[in-house]
Amino acid sequence: MSSLVVDTNLSAMAANNALNATDSQMTKAITELSTGLSIQTAADGPAAYVQSQALQSQANGYQVAISNAQDGVSLVQTASGALNQISSILQTMNQLALSSANGATQDSTSLHANQQEFQALQNDINQIAATTSYGTTNLLNGSFSNQTLQVGAFDVSTQQINLAISAADANSLGVGSTGGAGASVQAVVGDQNLVFASGATSVSLTAAELMTVTEGNVTALVTVASGVTLTQAQFAATIDSQLSAIGIAATITSAGSLELYSTSGTAFSAVDSGATFIGTTAVAATAVTIATGVSVDTQSNAQAAISAVQSAISMVDSIEASVGAVQNQLQAIAANLTVGQQNLTAANSQLVDVNMAQEMTTFSTDQILMQTGTSMLAQAQQAPQLVLKLI
Repeated sequence: MSSLVVDTNLSAMAANNALNATDSQMTKAITELSTGLSIQTAADGPAAYVQSQALQSQANGYQVAISNAQDGVSLVQTASGALNQISSILQTMNQLALSSANGATQDSTSLHANQQEFQALQNDINQIAATTSYGTTNLLNGSFSNQTLQVGAFDVSTQQINLAISAADANSLGVGSTGGAGASVQAVVGDQNLVFASGATSVSLTAAELMTVTEGNVTALVTVASGVTLTQAQFAATIDSQLSAIGIAATITSAGSLELYSTSGTAFSAVDSGATFIGTTAVAATAVTIATGVSVDTQSNAQAAISAVQSAISMVDSIEASVGAVQNQLQAIAANLTVGQQNLTAANSQLVDVNMAQEMTTFSTDQILMQTGTSMLAQAQQAPQLVLKLI
């Protein structure tokens, strides 16, 4: 079609369309060069944008998971340091027990000195167990159990670690001064050995009738409500309140024994009458005693303490081994997550990052086309003036 028309300048329209296309490409190139991204919105590539968002979310999740794993390492290192200190204390306690067990060379003064140090070390263990914490979370008092560490980007069990740290106070380790696992806590009444559960300082009574006590011609029946749980002090108070009328008192001694004694000085007998304690076994006995705690104040107690302390050392070693295994696991996970995050970031970069050299070449071409397009549009707009020469 001839361009020598006035109403419709097809050449100018063609030049303008080409110029608009070049301008759009140049604007896109400027945006990509200024941001470094070829995919900024879903309009730039829906599939690539969705895939990029997923990769970026996973990579960001890996970054947080790495931090979580490193925090977990710090937590278990805190617990491990405290457990090392407790282990060192137990080694000293073991030495004291072995020393006091050597009855041939120990007198009451040295035994008392050993016991004072032994008890101070028991208190030290309790203090460490009660105060070792990560932030406000206590680690060694038995409350740190079924804790979850998130070490992945997704809510799946394979990317979570469950962590529990056993209690490491003196009683839990069986070397406490008031009972504990390894200390035999028992009450012997008449012909019945009434034993507390290992580590317990209280007793659950399933029978209402506790015992029958006879003083002279007077007999008293000690009863409690069925199904209750009594501490040692409550156990003694229950007996004492019901026997005082016949001149018999019950008390917990400083050494932790439950003693019955006659306030009138006359003989009396105590016969088990159906009480049910945890783990009852029949033995021949005539005294009422609750033996509690681990001590080195006598040769016999020291000999028992040797086994208790050495057992506690093994327990702490086991706890430390468990904590150490978790630490190694967390460090391995953090290292793997670091590599994974690097690979995910590289994959996302391949999708969205612009090739600067290639895009700069395209931009230079668009600049030239922009200039020539503008020039050609100007020339096309002058073409209708040729009609004037025909007049």
